[in-house]
Amino acid sequence: MEKQNAALLNKDGSAAFYDARYSGHYMEEWPEAAKARVFEVIRTQNLPNVGQALDFGCGSGVMTEVLRQALGSGWTVFGCDVSSVAISKAAELYPHCTFFQTDDPAHSGQRFDFLFTHHVLEHVYDLRSTVGEINSRMKPASSMLHILPCGNEGSFEQRIASMRSDGIDPRSGNRFFFEDEGHVRRLTSDDLAGAFSTVGFRVASEFFRNQYHGAIDWISSSPRSVIRAFLDLSTAREDARSELERIRWMILLTWLLRYPSVVFETHLRRRRKNLRDFLLLAATIPLYPFSKPAAWYLQSKANHEWHLRRTERNGSEMFVFLKR
Repeated sequence: MEKQNAALLNKDGSAAFYDARYSGHYMEEWPEAAKARVFEVIRTQNLPNVGQALDFGCGSGVMTEVLRQALGSGWTVFGCDVSSVAISKAAELYPHCTFFQTDDPAHSGQRFDFLFTHHVLEHVYDLRSTVGEINSRMKPASSMLHILPCGNEGSFEQRIASMRSDGIDPRSGNRFFFEDEGHVRRLTSDDLAGAFSTVGFRVASEFFRNQYHGAIDWISSSPRSVIRAFLDLSTAREDARSELERIRWMILLTWLLRYPSVVFETHLRRRRKNLRDFLLLAATIPLYPFSKPAAWYLQSKANHEWHLRRTERNGSEMFVFLKR
């Protein structure tokens, strides 16, 4: 498990941490499948034809643009973030949206019809105060969609975590052992619903993914640090060691098959390429035709699972739509 960064437990430390991250390629792009899924979920929520929407914790604006496209021309779309670096990038890349820092007084009185977060609430240093801040930005009759990691029982990742002595850390918001250091909690869908019920919001619909095949898809496309966490059996529970050994080999072989295509596509998508990007593209392009079929297969299985099982709550990612 990556150690939780203590700097993330206060506002200034969190802003500095994400300024440093966004100075590089952090969350600069998302896979097309992820963007298409977000677009699909937003379009199925029967939102009004006009309104004002906020992408809260927008980062470099990738999903803000997806939000704008999904909502349509009758909506005005804004994005805010604690990171000034992220906001500068977003404003440059997506001029059809309006971006501002979260504490910008010019937008403090603005109220929104719809609020969206994409992998944000697992990062915020104080969930209760964040719920209050979100509520202060909402109109009396409004709605929101939150997409984030899910701690519900029964997902592939939760089952693996339960087989390890360090798998789920109750001292750090029930984070799973492989979590990025920027994650300070892993909520269940009931936790999330309870947090927003305090300000009058109720769950209108919820979807889940990564019950099994989706998890294999994202794990096999993850950085080496994540793979190392899954391969390390030093904290395996004795009664689960043989099962974890089997899972370890499956993850390793899947990752090795897919890794060249992941590296190639990651560096190909980068808007601002440097020498290292071009060298890695040159090194992986000969292997790409052999690696890409494995990626296609895994992605097709994950997509089929999403459409077949999205209402089953044992997923490791949740899409929760709330209204009041």
